[in-house]
Amino acid sequence: MEKNCFSKIKQAIINKIVPQRKKRNNKGIALLLALIVMVILFMLSTTYLSTMLSESGIARNQENGEKAFFVAEAGIDRAMRLIVETPKADTMPWSYQENMTDGYYIVTVAEATDIGEDFVRIISTGYVGAAQRTTEAIIYLCAWKFLLMSNTNITFADTAIGSLDGDIHANNSVLGLGIESGFHYVDGSRDQNSNSNLIFDVKNETGATLTLTQLTATWTTPTAYYTEVSIRVSGGTNYGTVWDSLDNGGNRAASGEMINFDEPVLIANNATAQISLEAFSSRISGNINPQIDMDNTTFNITFSDGSTFYPVSVGLASSSAANDLEIDGDIAQGSLGDPLVSMPSVDLLAYRNRATKFFDGDYTFNGLDSFVDSVTASSTTANYKEDSYYITGKVIINSYYKNLSFPRCMITAVGGIEIINEYRPSGLDYIDLTRIANTNSDVEFQIRNNSDVPLTITGLSIAWDPPPNSAAYENIRSKVQGQAAFITNWTFPPPSGRAENSQTVILSPAISLNPGQYADMQIDNFCKFSSGKGNEDMDNEVFSINFYTAAKSYQTIVFRAGEVIVPTGGRIFFRQWRPEYPTLITKDGDIIESGVTDPQDRDFDGILFSENGIVDLETFKLEGCIVANEIILRKALDLEYKPIMVPDPPPDFIAGISFIKWQENY
Repeated sequence: MEKNCFSKIKQAIINKIVPQRKKRNNKGIALLLALIVMVILFMLSTTYLSTMLSESGIARNQENGEKAFFVAEAGIDRAMRLIVETPKADTMPWSYQENMTDGYYIVTVAEATDIGEDFVRIISTGYVGAAQRTTEAIIYLCAWKFLLMSNTNITFADTAIGSLDGDIHANNSVLGLGIESGFHYVDGSRDQNSNSNLIFDVKNETGATLTLTQLTATWTTPTAYYTEVSIRVSGGTNYGTVWDSLDNGGNRAASGEMINFDEPVLIANNATAQISLEAFSSRISGNINPQIDMDNTTFNITFSDGSTFYPVSVGLASSSAANDLEIDGDIAQGSLGDPLVSMPSVDLLAYRNRATKFFDGDYTFNGLDSFVDSVTASSTTANYKEDSYYITGKVIINSYYKNLSFPRCMITAVGGIEIINEYRPSGLDYIDLTRIANTNSDVEFQIRNNSDVPLTITGLSIAWDPPPNSAAYENIRSKVQGQAAFITNWTFPPPSGRAENSQTVILSPAISLNPGQYADMQIDNFCKFSSGKGNEDMDNEVFSINFYTAAKSYQTIVFRAGEVIVPTGGRIFFRQWRPEYPTLITKDGDIIESGVTDPQDRDFDGILFSENGIVDLETFKLEGCIVANEIILRKALDLEYKPIMVPDPPPDFIAGISFIKWQENY
């Protein structure tokens, strides 16, 4: 019994133990599966996190790269400011480091001797985090070191004579000296009776055989077109016709049009070739008649081998291409491979901010204008104050009436500058001997519309010199030719009071004048004070009056009664305002001079500057330099480069430093 009992107990224990073991084994499998899932999820999360971190790093690096680029540009700007302060090559090389908000830059400045003298290379590297970017700029250190500097051509006319002391640089060509390229016009070779043809000789003295494939002929007047080109090389090949209008779809070649030869033309060194541009016609195509006589036309002809240009100037048959010119200085031409020089740039707003006198519209300096410091009808010279003038329109400097003296002056003209010596009414002018004498506190005179368009005068300002500056007037009246009586155009309205010296008043009604029509003017009741106490005798005053229309302004001087404006001028004396400022400056306009025969009558110093226009001088004396997009010199010249008249260092608003190349982000 005890044995059975023991067996039952044993069996019960076995039954109890076995199921528990089975449960324990199932739990192990589940744990293993859970571990596997957790590992897989961990790997996926790690991969996702790694991807996110990588993309975030790429974005951050890209952002830092952009920041590094701007930091590098800041280094270029900083180097430029330091160079402006000391624009000397003998201080180079040097480097500069500066910390910025997001990083820092290291900039190095050194002479770019691989390019040429006075060229400088600036390399700036910006660092932000692990990113870096480098910017490089090539600049020309001394844009003002030339007597003449042109962004395109410098042309000497056949009639140019005199002396030039200083270096000359043209980014394209220097024309008219017969020394353009070693390939030049043979002086006196032009056929003087070729009528509708242009026939002349050129000589190759470049030291090598030239293979020419193209030609461009340029002339000013008349409007004409040539039909064919023939070339015969002395001692070489007679090429005959190398181009005709059939090669151009039946169209003849116009001025400035490049033509391609039918075959290459070989001209050996020291060989001469005869060039014929034939059958100039007034028609671009079709019937060749009427043909045009070109004997009195000068030409600029540029030959090319496809990569190098060889310009020559062909004067009249009776003229000498060599000119009676003495040039003491080097001549550089971009067309011959000399380094190009970028034009300096001018900030007109900065000049306006620094100007001391302003005029909105066209303005004429003629000794009879309102900017004159002192002048009388009988004086031979009108003097201007030491000022910087800013004119929003075109400026005319006319020495017909008076010699003009500009001591320490500068003129900035948005619309360009013309220097003349001729009778040219300003458009609305005082008529001599019309001022009535002994009017005491009144002023009476006539004005005439000398323009070719009707004028409507809507306002005016009256200045008088010498004082009394305290005087003031009450009324402006007018009687236009054909009217029966005077009408009041302005009267002092309380509480503004009477009109004082140089005060602008608005006319109502306006004064309308047709071309050639005149008007009698009365300025009434000059009082000692603007309050009106006591009359002021104005008989001995000279008046400068500006008349305003909607489109522009007109200025004139009204002299004392009985005084006649006798033209006694012809000369202009112009002294630089300050050494670091140009004398005459325009951005997009031209500077054109004419009207005298002696350079001493055009006595200037300083800089003549036209960033995008032409400086065209007939007769001129200058100590300083000329910088322009294009320069033309025509007659008697006395030009000398004077470093003392050239900004060194230049002010920041007219850079004497020119950018040649700007390479970014490498």
